[in-house]
Amino acid sequence: MNLTILQFDTLAYLDDKNISYITSGKDVTQGWIGISCPFCNDSGNHLGIHMESNVLSCWKCGPHGNVSNLVQEVEQCNFPQALQIMEQYQDSSRLNNYIPEEKIRQKVLTTPKSYKRLQWGKNVLSSIIKFLESRDFPAKEYIGRNELYYGGFVGDMKFRIIFPVYFHRRLVTFVGRDITGKSNIPYLALEEEKSVYPTKELLYGYDDVAPGSVIPVVEGIIDQQKLGKGSVATFGTAWKIEQVSLLRQLYPRKIVILYDSEEEAQKQAIALSHYIWFCESEVIMLEEVNDPGELTLEQGKELMNNLQRWG
Repeated sequence: MNLTILQFDTLAYLDDKNISYITSGKDVTQGWIGISCPFCNDSGNHLGIHMESNVLSCWKCGPHGNVSNLVQEVEQCNFPQALQIMEQYQDSSRLNNYIPEEKIRQKVLTTPKSYKRLQWGKNVLSSIIKFLESRDFPAKEYIGRNELYYGGFVGDMKFRIIFPVYFHRRLVTFVGRDITGKSNIPYLALEEEKSVYPTKELLYGYDDVAPGSVIPVVEGIIDQQKLGKGSVATFGTAWKIEQVSLLRQLYPRKIVILYDSEEEAQKQAIALSHYIWFCESEVIMLEEVNDPGELTLEQGKELMNNLQRWG
């Protein structure tokens, strides 16, 4: 991780170079500023700069890594020269770690009474067993070692296995996985206002990742559990910059993105890799299956071991 890039005060640099920018408007997302893009000679303010991560993305010509590339383009210099310039605009306060903002949500989350804790031999329906075993999870063993709930037959979480989501060992939300195969929404998160943090500001499995390791990033909870501890899931392909910030805090040696083989999922995987500027990243599409969730447990373990060994 390059501290010069991490601590670069982008606004001070833009002000010093008389480069105009906008902080709000219909084309500016919260947390970003917009400038005219020097990479495609944009006449508007389509190049976005994220203020927390210093990554770049143009609405017209796509992602451009981090602000060191902007400095190189503005100054017409190489990377080492850009770093020398950036050292003149350092702000150490930018090193503060990202912690999701607690807005008007719950401060303490308790398990809803409608969620029934699964216990083998008491309340495990055959449909639950069938779903788990279709994913290569031995139902009895899986339920015994995991904290799982069932949403019952009515309500928003009906016919779903419910997974608790923890952040810094604190229960912050729940996600339900449809077991019927009939829902248009396979994964459904607890409402944001009922959660401590929403899922899209979190990474499933985050607490069990060893800092400095190779981190596989997958889409869903089932995918993550096939690879096991050390991997994380982004709760779908529509990742957010807050999740990238959490990855950065783990000081990864490398990040390997293993999204589904569908075209849109691969586009999102490639876009995510462009935002990971603080370490090496790679997008891998599995050849044997369409997504990691289709791997057997043995295949998932082997893949995880290989990624750690050779990644």
